[in-house]
Amino acid sequence: MPNPDIGFRRLRTVESQTAGQQQFDSQWQLYQRKFTSFWLDTVNLCERNPRALWWAVDSLLQPPPQRYSDKLSAEQFARFFREKVESIRLSSTSADSSVIAARHVTPLSCFEPTTITEVVKLLKTTPAKSCELDPVPTWLLKHLASVIAPTICHLCNLSMKNGVFPAKLKQARIQQPLKKSTVSSYRPISNLPYISKSIECVVVSRLSHHMSTFNLLSAQQSGYRSFHSTETALLSVYYDLVCAVHSGKVSLIVLLDLSAAFDTVDHQILLSVLEYRFSIDSTALR
Repeated sequence: MPNPDIGFRRLRTVESQTAGQQQFDSQWQLYQRKFTSFWLDTVNLCERNPRALWWAVDSLLQPPPQRYSDKLSAEQFARFFREKVESIRLSSTSADSSVIAARHVTPLSCFEPTTITEVVKLLKTTPAKSCELDPVPTWLLKHLASVIAPTICHLCNLSMKNGVFPAKLKQARIQQPLKKSTVSSYRPISNLPYISKSIECVVVSRLSHHMSTFNLLSAQQSGYRSFHSTETALLSVYYDLVCAVHSGKVSLIVLLDLSAAFDTVDHQILLSVLEYRFSIDSTALR
């Protein structure tokens, strides 16, 4: 489409200016129609694919880019989290000891070995997310699932049998830009190698089976649990609030950020709680 300003710049007449403005308006309307048509077709094609629909809407809205900050050093980050843990411990030193009732169930002292069939199914069903620490792309690993599954199966069984997670697979790449130039707004996200996540999924399946078999999970728990979601938790909370209001009781809602809690959790205390609450041998979780 010709540039509407060329004729006016060359002739410098009222007629050329009017024609250029009309051409510009026509061009702008054409762009708007093409823009609207493109995004309508894109959204309609993603109607049955929530992930693709979210990507399309996110691209359409064009969120502002996150800002990276170079004002904070690694020592400042480490000092902030050390002091955060110490402050939590100091604030709870005078608190009464937690009463943890032991469950009389069969202890989970060892994990059931995995099979090649289970590993192949795991490789085919898990998302193809990659990490810079992966030696090969995840899509290639999933494509060679039948060939690489025996090796992954052997690694999983060795790790669960010896109670040792490979040190190399514990390495993670932490990348999370700061939204603000303060350490308190930092929430590290660890990108682990795909193999380490696979071993984790195998262990989680054993833990979930043990806890569901002996009914060790609270009926109100919705996070990290199959067939439960945020919606079901909200409905349960709403029902409890309605009952409390009708009974004339005062209610208080406390919202907890679990991710922030795990940033400063004392792992030794966490293992002790798991050992007492779920009757799990803590050495199998290290």
